[in-house]
Amino acid sequence: MSDMHQGTQINEANNGGITKTREEVASIPPLEDEDDAWTQTMPAPKGPRAVRKYNGKIPIGKSGMSIPYQVRSCISESVLPKTAFDLSVKACKVSCLCVEVVRGRLPMRLLHGLVTTSCCERLEFMIELMQGATAECVDLHRKRFYAQPVPTLVDGMVVAPTKFEFTLKLVIGPVTYWVNLIFELQGSAWRCTYLDLG
Repeated sequence: MSDMHQGTQINEANNGGITKTREEVASIPPLEDEDDAWTQTMPAPKGPRAVRKYNGKIPIGKSGMSIPYQVRSCISESVLPKTAFDLSVKACKVSCLCVEVVRGRLPMRLLHGLVTTSCCERLEFMIELMQGATAECVDLHRKRFYAQPVPTLVDGMVVAPTKFEFTLKLVIGPVTYWVNLIFELQGSAWRCTYLDLG
């Protein structure tokens, strides 16, 4: 997937049910590359307990495949649909990069700026555990090290104006993993502050 995995590109998705407007300004900061051309808002939910939802599909390059995503909000502030989309894409990218770093295919430095130092430390500890486990089990080594990581589902929640939580279903060969991530706005950039590769 795009710079997410071996140069494949992720293109912008057409979010069903989202209408373009220029009147409303989102109160949650966008990603650095967000522009006014993508300013969209979801229809206002009805009822006191209604939850805003931002959903659609993330195309995977020219393969014709796509990853469904849904981001729900439990706060009153509005969210730009492009912010929900871009952070869903970023969650996929970070998850796949982390898997490849743990497997030794990519250097840890590629995660700098995307994840915090504490996340890198957790990954380094996981690398040590994985090296010990796979050294003694050839079958485990084959299953985890040769298939590509493929996200198949992204589920997110806006828990604060500057905080998003994500759960991803990640398939690596015959094995399914669940990945939990938290993105927080630090300065002008969204960074992963929590990462758990299940």
